[in-house]
Formats: sequence, C-alpha cells, structure tokens
Amino acid sequence: MQTPRFSVILLIVIFLAAVGQITNTIYVPAMNLIATSLHTNPEYMQSIMAMFLIPYGVSQFLYGPLSDHFGRRPIILLGLMIYIIGSLIATFSTTFDSLLLASFIQGTGIGVAGVMSRTLMRDLYSGAKLHRAASMISIALVFAPLAAPLVGGLLSTFWGWRADFLFLLVFSVLVFALQYHLLPETNPAFTGGKKPKQNVWRNYGILLHSPQFIGYMVCLLVSFAGVSVFEASGGLLS
Repeated sequence: MQTPRFSVILLIVIFLAAVGQITNTIYVPAMNLIATSLHTNPEYMQSIMAMFLIPYGVSQFLYGPLSDHFGRRPIILLGLMIYIIGSLIATFSTTFDSLLLASFIQGTGIGVAGVMSRTLMRDLYSGAKLHRAASMISIALVFAPLAAPLVGGLLSTFWGWRADFLFLLVFSVLVFALQYHLLPETNPAFTGGKKPKQNVWRNYGILLHSPQFIGYMVCLLVSFAGVSVFEASGGLLS
C-alpha cells in the first residue's frame, strides 16, 4: 500500500486518538440520567470512568509489543473492533453491570490509540515533520475531551443517554473504515527497513529504573488524576 500524504496520515492519526479522548468525557453530562435509567446510585457512576481508564492504560503495554511483532495496521484494526463491540454493548445496556463491562471492553480496545497515535508518526517521519505532527495531535488530544461533553449533553438532552454511546459506536465504525482504507503499514520491519531485535521486558525494566521516567510518570498521573476527578464529579454537580 502506498503511503498517503502527510496531511492524510495526520488526519487518520488524529481521528484515531480522538476516539479514546471523546469516550472518556462524552457521557459526563448524562450521568444522572444513566443512574436513574439503570436504577443505581449516582455516586457509583464514577466507576464507569475507572473501568474505562484502567484497561485503557494497561493495554498500551501490550499493544506496543504486539504491533512490533504483527505490524501496526492489524493491531489498530483489532483494537478498534474490540472497542466497537464495547460500544455496541454500552448502547443497549439494561443494567449498570453490563455498562461497566462495556466500558472495560471499550478501554481495552481503544488503548491501541494511546500508543499507536504516536508510534505511527515516529515510524514515518522525523525532524520538523514529526514535531509538527506531535503538536497537531496534542491539540486534538486537548480539544476532543473538552468538546465531547458539549456534544454528549446535547445528544442526551434531546435523545437520551443512549444517544451518547450510539454516537461513539457510529464514530468508531467510521474511524475503523478510515483506518482500513487509508492506513498503510508503517512498521519498518514490515516495509523493508531493518529493525534491530529488542528485548521488550528488559526495556521495560530500564524504564522503570529510570528516575527521570518515574518523575515524568508521577507528574502525568497527578495531572490526569485531577482532570479525571473533575470530569467524574462535574456531571453530578448541580
């Protein structure tokens, strides 16, 4: 498959990354509606976000090595298929437990976007183009979760809380089609380039023993924890 233009690749990656970011906040305005519909305590609604974020983060440690072995393209399509299944279950959930399960499946699937959205660009570009792409992707990662509650609030107001998850289902199917038709294989090992063999577990050990990496990770955890607490509680505050 011929590599598309830079602008096309960037659009593909931005849409891929946006799926996970939108999922995390789109239903926040509808939390009270969900609690009432599924006959559960509104205080339990924060657990939906937790059930999404935990597998979202953990699965990225698996998708990276898998994409090194099997290629970026099939792993991205697999992750999106898992996410679509989760979105389908969420749309038609009739119990709180089934919605939790759906969120877990969504997080497990779209974790592929968290790692691949940056990996794809590093595979293809370097220097100024890579910096430009990273900046554009960062803007999308900030804008998507901010715009999602507005969209989710409008959908849930006019068509009920299930419309939020139906939107995620339709959007993810469109993103899957976009990746399927336009996404090239970017892994150098599958495109004729030479890629040295790496010991994945050894590399993880090096990272976990790096004070600089641990420091950055703690800062990110604290930052995102604060954002997550606000997002989880904002939908329940009147």
